[in-house]
Amino acid sequence: MNILTVMVGHRPPKNGPTISGEIKNTCTLNTLLERSGHNVHIVSGPSIWDKEQGFSADPKVTYTPKGIGRGVLYYFTRAMRMYSAIKKIVCERNIDVVHCHSPVQVLISKIAIRISLDARDIPIVVTAHGSYLPELRADLNKKTTLYQFFRVINSRIQRIIDVNSFRFADKIIVTSEFQKREMFVDYNVPNDKIVRIYNPSAQYFERKTYESRNGNYILFVGRFARKKGLEFLISLFAELSDTYEGTLRIVGGGMIDKGLMEKVKADIKTFRLENRVFFLKEISEKALAKMYRDCDVLLVPSEGYESIPTVAIEGVKAGAHVLATNNWGIPEVIHRSENLAAEKDMSDWLVKLKAIIQRKDNDCVLRGGLSSEFNNEKITKSYIDLFKDSRGSL
Repeated sequence: MNILTVMVGHRPPKNGPTISGEIKNTCTLNTLLERSGHNVHIVSGPSIWDKEQGFSADPKVTYTPKGIGRGVLYYFTRAMRMYSAIKKIVCERNIDVVHCHSPVQVLISKIAIRISLDARDIPIVVTAHGSYLPELRADLNKKTTLYQFFRVINSRIQRIIDVNSFRFADKIIVTSEFQKREMFVDYNVPNDKIVRIYNPSAQYFERKTYESRNGNYILFVGRFARKKGLEFLISLFAELSDTYEGTLRIVGGGMIDKGLMEKVKADIKTFRLENRVFFLKEISEKALAKMYRDCDVLLVPSEGYESIPTVAIEGVKAGAHVLATNNWGIPEVIHRSENLAAEKDMSDWLVKLKAIIQRKDNDCVLRGGLSSEFNNEKITKSYIDLFKDSRGSL
């Protein structure tokens, strides 16, 4: 098949670190589809934390300019600037299906296809990597500020764009069973258009066995955003620090909540943890996989909302002990109660964290518990079958 992927933030698999699951999962899927014998053409705009991406030597990759302004204006104009590249490819490359990774890209792709007389029957599918509204609610403080007010207004405008864009998609792919309900309730997407396919993970995270752990640290991986539970993480480590001799390593990046980070750094100083908490930003995917394998435990203390965290999937596949919040889509990855703790419940987290750290064997608590639905081959086949079905239904 000839597949057109419309996305943001594309980069070759070995080209540096990627924190955003939306970007890394899309890049991984593109690679898996190519390995299965399909041609993947890519139109990519810069992510909101990227500079201009420039040009690619790969003729299958087209980079487009960044959007104008900020917020929903940037979101919409960035997609508009993808129009010419999308239209050119659907006209010249005999595309069988267009796979978008943001709803507004569906709208722009539909316009490009309609205007291209020879491309009216190309199906469009979209992967909804996360639901913006609940993510926003989880990231906002209880304290109301003018900035937060504008973010809420911005989100409401974006929702209008997204709801109308989803209508032009032939199928909407969600990445968890939990997200099915969100799409129906928050975006009015009919259930017969929704297909659940879990996210793939890069080959670096596919090692399911290991001989020994070489680290003496607790690991956190994620964006420096409020919903990832950073404040709680520091308090949790402070409670543990008297009985645990290791360090806390925080790997992150993306858009940084400056107010949150000021509070986190102040807490680190208050708890006198300056020499035991380390922030790491430029970590390659290959190095990250090794950190998962070597850590004593990977913590995923999400707050307020989490569809399915890429970090949890990667950690389990790499062989890490994982302790995560028992809510939203997380239990679809992590099934055992020993590896799930109540949201922001310090007592529950401490008891379960100490139990994991004190384990003497190297066997992963979750080995054998990860559903076959997370197998990369099965995920790739699910996408290919969906693409073919979408093509055949026209």
